[in-house]
Amino acid sequence: MIRYIEMWISYISDFPKIILLVCSLLLLYTTPYIVGLLYYKIKAYITKHKNIKTDFVVDSKKANFLIIVVFLIGAAYLPFCLFNCGNTTFGSIIEKNHYTDDFYVFITDDNSSSKRYKVRATIEKTSPSITESAYFLKIVYWNNGGYISFSDSSYLGEQVFPNEETIVTDHDDKDYYVTLTTEKVK
Repeated sequence: MIRYIEMWISYISDFPKIILLVCSLLLLYTTPYIVGLLYYKIKAYITKHKNIKTDFVVDSKKANFLIIVVFLIGAAYLPFCLFNCGNTTFGSIIEKNHYTDDFYVFITDDNSSSKRYKVRATIEKTSPSITESAYFLKIVYWNNGGYISFSDSSYLGEQVFPNEETIVTDHDDKDYYVTLTTEKVK
């Protein structure tokens, strides 16, 4: 339950996510009323026209109970959906809170004179607090088949920022200049 409360609080820091949340809640909370209104309109129409069979019409207590059950199921499902659903696009309104995906990075071992290589890298996005997100460089895969690891079981990796050059250090204490792109590996 605390996880869901932290998730709701994390949306306060990002205005577009707040708009999405408000629209979702508005839709969630108005749906049972719309369903109930339609039910009562259909029931009134059937009652007005006596020659229509009314076998499928139930009493209002059963209808109210059904509307409340649908509402509670929706209310319980919304936080689950917001926490687990989404995409892996940087800065998206519905970006997942935690994921691992492959993106392209530009990497060089010297900022000025060396050639920059566009290579595949594994990036992990986490939410270290309820108000911010962080992207960590786990592994860079060279085009010739080799790779450089920046993480292990006790270390998340080097923090990188989308479209910004960052200095990262591998396990052999060698520095690299890395620019994380927003282009996903297909």
